[in-house]
Amino acid sequence: MTVRRTGNDPSKTKKLSRKVSPWRQWTRKLQQNPTYQVLLAVIVIGLGVLFATYGGGSKATKSSAAFNSPIVTNRTEAAPDVYEVVDVPGRGKGMIARRNIKQGELILTDDPILRYEPDPQEDPIEYVWTQMANLTGEQANEIQSLSYPPATPPRGVPLAIVMTNGYVAGPSMALFTKAARMNHACASAMNVAHNWRETDDKLYMHALKDIEKGEELLTSYIDSKAPREARRKALQEDYHFECDCPVCSLPEHLSVQSDVKLSDLKQLFERLKGWNDDSIDGKETIAIVNQIWEQSLELDYVNELGEIAAIASMVSSAHSDLDAARKWNNLAVKWMGIAFGKDSLQAQMSKVWAQDPETHPAYAKKEAMLVGGPIAVAMKTLE
Repeated sequence: MTVRRTGNDPSKTKKLSRKVSPWRQWTRKLQQNPTYQVLLAVIVIGLGVLFATYGGGSKATKSSAAFNSPIVTNRTEAAPDVYEVVDVPGRGKGMIARRNIKQGELILTDDPILRYEPDPQEDPIEYVWTQMANLTGEQANEIQSLSYPPATPPRGVPLAIVMTNGYVAGPSMALFTKAARMNHACASAMNVAHNWRETDDKLYMHALKDIEKGEELLTSYIDSKAPREARRKALQEDYHFECDCPVCSLPEHLSVQSDVKLSDLKQLFERLKGWNDDSIDGKETIAIVNQIWEQSLELDYVNELGEIAAIASMVSSAHSDLDAARKWNNLAVKWMGIAFGKDSLQAQMSKVWAQDPETHPAYAKKEAMLVGGPIAVAMKTLE
């Protein structure tokens, strides 16, 4: 993100707007529902136990939303020849693949250089300005080459850069100088997933799809399961540009069709929340999950397949459908491994639970029921 764009006054800080995962949405819902606060506690404890057994790390996670920030050890580094930063016509600078990149390959890891955590007791402009003043001249120059609203007063520039170019890192918005060079694309046009690893204090980016040499690397700054105009409005307000990605650039009649399908997908995600308050049972929940899988694959929107498989694993385990739980966990192993990394705790946990689903923290927490496994098109992705 390196094009200077028009936008809002950075002194009026906005909410942290990078995409929130389905797991964070679910755990928020659980936290609001006393009936399932015990279940959430069990899951968090289970995560801690599994991390101690399989993770090999020592730094504790700060997040109460267990699946919001992947808890992993840094056992993998990206190869040095994966990408290069170049001028992209009409988009400022961007990342281009220097060679063919395989699905699931680690593209980069990045350390935060500036951070802003909302605090009513802190002046956000002064908070980030102080951090900026402690950087080297080379670091400051690199940061100042990034985009920010042109009307920004000088002292507000560091904060504006963080809010325009940053990624959510636990409770804060953080700036990563390498990741900031990756441009945005919506829905199926994105080919890179990003996730924050709390124990490593790093941002990780993995290839969601096979990427050919010379292709631009693109991630999504927002939850792009929304109509084109809504996506463009959110991106203009928060990141100060109008999206011209392949999905947003579709001809009008195709864009309308895309909007309908993405809106339907978003509604399916919303309906999943009914399992938390018992407005839908396990069988209905898995039926919705399978619809999400079918529509996601049809749209080539694969970013959230791992998280959805993990949700289905939790549901089938809670209802003691062990055969279904094994299948959903096998899917989670693959797709968590693609989006979060094979070494992520999510992928590791799912592997353990695929072998022995009775060890899942949610096991038998709800009425026993055969909820059902993945549809054929989902299982085919394991081949």
